[in-house]
Formats: sequence, C-alpha cells, structure tokens
Amino acid sequence: KQLTGLSIADLTEKTAMLGIYGPQAAEAVNNILPFNIAAIEPATITVMSFFMISITIIRGAWTDDDGIELICPASAAPLAAGAVAKYHARENITPAGMDCLLDAMSGI
Repeated sequence: KQLTGLSIADLTEKTAMLGIYGPQAAEAVNNILPFNIAAIEPATITVMSFFMISITIIRGAWTDDDGIELICPASAAPLAAGAVAKYHARENITPAGMDCLLDAMSGI
C-alpha cells in the first residue's frame, strides 16, 4: 500500500515465528541455539544477524512467565524447528501443536 510516501510491504508469508514460554524459557532456548542470547534482558527486542539471516528476538511473554520469540525468514524456520525437535526433551520444552512443528521442519 502507498500512504503519503510511506510504503508498507506484507511479509507475512515470508516470515516465521517460534515462541517458547515459561520459567527458564530463555535459558532453554539459549541452550539449543547456535548463538548466545543470554545477554538479552526481559522486556527487550534485539535484532541480530546469524550467517546473514536477520533474526528478531523478543524477550517477554503474554504470560506471567518468561518467554522468547524468534522472528526469522520462513526459509530459516526448519532450522529452529529442528533444534526444538532434537532437544525438547533435554530442555523440558513441550511443543504445542506437534503438527505445526513437523510442518515447520519440512519447510511447508
């Protein structure tokens, strides 16, 4: 859409989000990611680049507990989903909607 010189692009179909919520969510996610997010404070948003992939990391949650939301290109979603699938038992992460996790891993 064009609004007085401002251009807005809908990237909905090109992005993916992984959300992990609950006590020690940030610690669990930090233990499975190939990069360190330990320095991200609660209630902050950080944008970082990992192998030329832009990742937005939101620390906080709509619940009363901690949470991490990773927003990345849809093409990177299988990597994040694969890490959760591989390490969910070790990190005590219960995937909600296993079908969604399997779809993300397959790149659908």
